[in-house]
Amino acid sequence: VLCVFFLKHKGQTYFNNRYDNFGGSDAATIIDTFNNYYLTAGFTCPFNTFRKLNLKLYNKITGNEIISKTYQRGTNDFGNANYTIKSKNKFSLCGTRSINNPDTSLVFLWQFDANLDSIKYNEYGYLNKRNEIYKMAYDNNKYYYMIGQVSDNLYNSDILLVKVDTIGNEIWKKKIGITGMDEAALSIDTLKGDLIISGLRIVHNTSTTDAFVMRLDTAGNILWQKNINTNGGYSGSKILTLNDGNILVYNRYKEYTSGSYEYYRLQVQKITPNNVLIWQKKYN
Repeated sequence: VLCVFFLKHKGQTYFNNRYDNFGGSDAATIIDTFNNYYLTAGFTCPFNTFRKLNLKLYNKITGNEIISKTYQRGTNDFGNANYTIKSKNKFSLCGTRSINNPDTSLVFLWQFDANLDSIKYNEYGYLNKRNEIYKMAYDNNKYYYMIGQVSDNLYNSDILLVKVDTIGNEIWKKKIGITGMDEAALSIDTLKGDLIISGLRIVHNTSTTDAFVMRLDTAGNILWQKNINTNGGYSGSKILTLNDGNILVYNRYKEYTSGSYEYYRLQVQKITPNNVLIWQKKYN
């Protein structure tokens, strides 16, 4: 007997709410779930003031705001919060805080409880540099690994990798880079007790770009690395570790240029933990 079922799904709007803090600019850079609420993290900026960190919890059925709390440290701008790591009663955010001017910043790890109250705030990075964090990974309930970039006024950029314990104490920080290249790490994941990171490389003072992926041990030592050709697609790679133990590496690839227009495709590679290419495909 052949049974054929056709299920019709309709897009349903459950709520469509607007939230305003101070009549200025508001943005949510993260949405997540936490203790059966929706959680957003971002910034709020009353007119003619500095950006503050704003956290909100919402009812998942109605979207009604349950808790909203705002934090500021001095007269400095908070950049976007980038990632959450959660346990039952607390969560952690990483991000960037500008110091004195837009070209100098430090990165932070901030822990909050279930009421959005601050538990602990720590800052990291190299002084008098621009430090930025884009992603964070959690390793065996022991350490956080935060990756991004560190640069001198946005020049001579290197990968920034910071290792801290779950309390927020810095274990070490490292710059990782190749001479003559500007680099930024955009993605991180854990891999069989090691780290896998990926991102963007640019030949210094040019528009020549490539993506990269590398495997490191938990001391920050490079085990292997490879360049990913983007054909000038100006796209860093991102990664995802799979249940079968292999890795997906994906990025934008410039297919061709016609006049003033550039045409791109999605490029995906599947590689083994030891950097053996299984397949490579382009889509669209």
